[in-house]
Order: sequence, then structure tokens, then C-alpha cells
Amino acid sequence: FTQINALLSKGEVLPEPTLAQKMQTLLSQIKLMLEYKDPHNAILESRKHTAWYMHGLNGATTLRRMCSEISSLEDIERIISLALQHNKE
Repeated sequence: FTQINALLSKGEVLPEPTLAQKMQTLLSQIKLMLEYKDPHNAILESRKHTAWYMHGLNGATTLRRMCSEISSLEDIERIISLALQHNKE
């Protein structure tokens, strides 16, 4: 949204967010889901969202497989950590 707003309001093209920024967005999104939804359903739904964020990364196949087994916020944090380790910017 930041990129869209900058382009529309100032005609400015911003660079893509860093992987760390994307992973922070994922974590924020999941925390909001846990806050506003039934925790069990939020965790189940987070599996597909987390897997989507892994698209195109080094080790994506393994990371997406791990996403299908998410059962807690800690699992998501572990997947994010692995994604960042295997994809240095």
C-alpha cells in the first residue's frame, strides 16, 4: 500500500519491500488474525497465508511443507527465521 500511495500522490516509484519487511508484515497479519478470530481457525488460516509469503524464496518447497504443519505462532516465527536465514538480501 505504501508503494501505491507514493505513486498516486507523488508519482514516486518506491522499491520493493525487503524480505525482512515482508516477514514482519506476515507476523503482524497473523497476530491480528489471532486477536480477532477464533485462535484455532486463525492458525489453520495462517497456514495458507504463510505459505503464500514463502513463494519464490530459496527453500520454498521445504518452507511451504512446514507451513502445512503450523499449530502455533511459534511455528510461524520459526519458519520466518528459516526463510530469512536461507535468503540473505
